[in-house]
Amino acid sequence: MINATDMYADFKRRNPGTDVTYVMFKHILSEYNQGIVDTLMKGETFNLGVRLGKLRIRKVARNFNRKTVDWGETNKLAKQGIKQLVYFTDEYYYGFFWEKRYCTIKNKSVYKFHPAGGQEGPKKRLIRFLKEDELNCLNFKE
Repeated sequence: MINATDMYADFKRRNPGTDVTYVMFKHILSEYNQGIVDTLMKGETFNLGVRLGKLRIRKVARNFNRKTVDWGETNKLAKQGIKQLVYFTDEYYYGFFWEKRYCTIKNKSVYKFHPAGGQEGPKKRLIRFLKEDELNCLNFKE
């Protein structure tokens, strides 16, 4: 797995006279990734280029035959002393999707796209975006 440190080492090797520090390099990467997430939140598709496919946020119909536990609400009840599982009841859920139809990577079926987690990660941003306005879900299609 290649991380930001490896990418910076390669950048320095290719550009020996640069004044870009690791902190600046990592900030540039972060801003670029935030820009991609902003594009996806508008309901647009981001083309990864060089025949790697596209990224988008997809609206998926929920399968009620396979219930999904809402752990946030379940844990809130548990703090109140109520031991009850709470399930999602929304008709749809939303997630990041790597469209690999035109991707030319060998064995592409074994690869997955998982956006970063954390407090300020894309998944949390998507959740906050959908909760702040009921109409924001109209940006995304199935």
